[in-house]
Amino acid sequence: MPRARAKPVLTKARPVRAEAAQVATKVKSFRTGAPTQRRAMKVLIAVDGSVYTRRMLDFLIRNFGANAEPPDFTVLHAVTRVSAHALTVLERSVMRHYYQDEAATVFRPIHRRFDKLGIKADFIYRVGNPAAVIATAAESGRFDVVIMGSQGSHALKRLVMGSVATRVMAQCKVPVLLVP
Repeated sequence: MPRARAKPVLTKARPVRAEAAQVATKVKSFRTGAPTQRRAMKVLIAVDGSVYTRRMLDFLIRNFGANAEPPDFTVLHAVTRVSAHALTVLERSVMRHYYQDEAATVFRPIHRRFDKLGIKADFIYRVGNPAAVIATAAESGRFDVVIMGSQGSHALKRLVMGSVATRVMAQCKVPVLLVP
């Protein structure tokens, strides 16, 4: 005889903190009935500065902007590592500044747009293979979803090596939302 499934018991939503981004509701656990905290959704936004990044941000603002409980946004840019030969010639400080400048170039318009709309986000960059960087950051940061454009800024690389978006979907255990 099939067992009847227990339904979750919801209690009245009550703000825990004054910050809108950290509004939580109390729910009871399926198994124990003990109260648990629901946290804001953690969203990793993978950007590369392409037109697809702008389209993805438009989608994001349209669909997440009106939520009563805004997600915790983290904007990530994966800077491609400079060749090993160049690393032998250049100093570490020069390379560090190069990577920072590359990330700042991508982040600057996004930061301005988010500031204008009152959207709070953390901005981080990592150096390495973009697909591996995004997948690793999504899993280690315990994000709920990765949002990224379906194509990047390097059409020739995509033809030769395959799409970063495709490789992220293959490597990442976190759900990935691709915006065309």
